Amino acid sequence: MKTKLSTLRIALSLFCATIGVRALYYGLTEGFSVQRIQEEILFPGDFYLPSPLRPQIAQLQRCTKQRFLYLGKGSQAYAFVSEDGKFVLKLFKCHHMRGAPSWLQALPLPDSLAQYRDSLVTRRDHRVSLALNSYKIAATALLRECALIYAQILPSNQFSLPVTIQDGIGREYSIDLATYGFAMQLRSDLVQPSFRKWIAKGDMESAKKAIDSLVGIVSRRSKKEVQDSDPDLHKNAGLIGTKAIFIDIGSFHKNPKISSHDEMRFDMQKVFSKFSRWLSEESVELHVYLQEQLETPWESKWSAAPIS
Repeated sequence: MKTKLSTLRIALSLFCATIGVRALYYGLTEGFSVQRIQEEILFPGDFYLPSPLRPQIAQLQRCTKQRFLYLGKGSQAYAFVSEDGKFVLKLFKCHHMRGAPSWLQALPLPDSLAQYRDSLVTRRDHRVSLALNSYKIAATALLRECALIYAQILPSNQFSLPVTIQDGIGREYSIDLATYGFAMQLRSDLVQPSFRKWIAKGDMESAKKAIDSLVGIVSRRSKKEVQDSDPDLHKNAGLIGTKAIFIDIGSFHKNPKISSHDEMRFDMQKVFSKFSRWLSEESVELHVYLQEQLETPWESKWSAAPIS
């Protein structure tokens, strides 16, 4: 009896240790693996994008001469930062972007379960479709506003681009970016820390230039009939110096109405609402300046030069 109890305790200890090790490993790597980024996206739709132009290839080749170190993950991609800190490489989570398997949709189920399954499949397909279409919008309509060097959704055989990436526990992988869905962006600083720095230094000129750029980039996006379904500036926009860019490229959608004055005005107020409240607590001067810029005609801001 004691032998059986001892064996059971050992088995239980081993099981708990295995679970613990797996949890620790997942925590350190945040679930990243090459397998999770290399599956071809199996989803209906035209998501092939034009091959990179020669200048883009040349810039990508310069970027990928250095390693990219694990930075973090979002809902749709794993992010890596270049060793010099100037570029961010996003590798799409392709395991999240597959259409529902045909066997699941064909599985005979009672009506109530079938309806629940169909609802889940529809919601998943809709979410994936929105994300893929957003990448396409970013790569074709907002390349400069997102500071994108290049982005592709589906693997390509038109070019080759070797790069070394390092995961969260220091393991290195050599991959060919051409065979993955990816986006290469200029790295930017988050909005709030940048403003805190300027306010602490009393550098109101830089802060006001950044406000102009933030208002300008949102108005240019709207003029292109694109809206952001997740418009929080504090996490989805960034600053390169005082020039604003969109960091998140996974929540854009087409909306022809957004370019009208009334729709744009409503959207601008929504986009800047949280930032405006935060700024009112940090600097009255900058908060007043932001409100003034939101009230001025936006046509004058559409021509403001984005990041080149």
